[in-house]
Amino acid sequence: MADKDNHQKEEVTEKKRKPNHGKNVKWFRKQKGYSQEYLATQIKCKEGVTQQTISEWEKEEVLPIEILEDIARILEVGVSWLEDSILDDESGFFSQDGDNNNNFQKNENVTFTVHNPLQAMERAYKDTMRKLTAAYTDAKDVYKENQDRTEEFYKYIIEEQKTQLNSLKIEVDNLRDKFIVIVTKIADKL
Repeated sequence: MADKDNHQKEEVTEKKRKPNHGKNVKWFRKQKGYSQEYLATQIKCKEGVTQQTISEWEKEEVLPIEILEDIARILEVGVSWLEDSILDDESGFFSQDGDNNNNFQKNENVTFTVHNPLQAMERAYKDTMRKLTAAYTDAKDVYKENQDRTEEFYKYIIEEQKTQLNSLKIEVDNLRDKFIVIVTKIADKL
């Protein structure tokens, strides 16, 4: 029974990993805010490309490499993102798969939320705020536990900075005196 479940999982994984160039093109086109008409006007590798052509291409699983290269140029993405990226309809995530030579690291964790970017931003904001609140609470607790040591440390730092400032002041005074001597010598020669 376990073998059957593993086999079914492998089949599902294989379905998710099947590249779909057209779906990838459509997703990246929409992310750039380009219409099919605009994309059609920018295609240089083939003449007579129309909005309908782009619509048909976006339904294709595999597109010729010259078309992918041209579209990648227009959308400002690596060709491998159009060839190897997989949009998972169930999770709504996009990930890079296969060889990657476009300055992106191969990473199964590289994802882009597709269905509702505002909800993803809201989730990320809430998650970040939760982490910041937890970090603030931890820092506050640590500060309370170490308040005396912290005050002593700050006093030490302040004293060190005063010492450094006094040393710098002495150096500046010495440089000023040397500058005055040099200017005086130059003035005497004139």
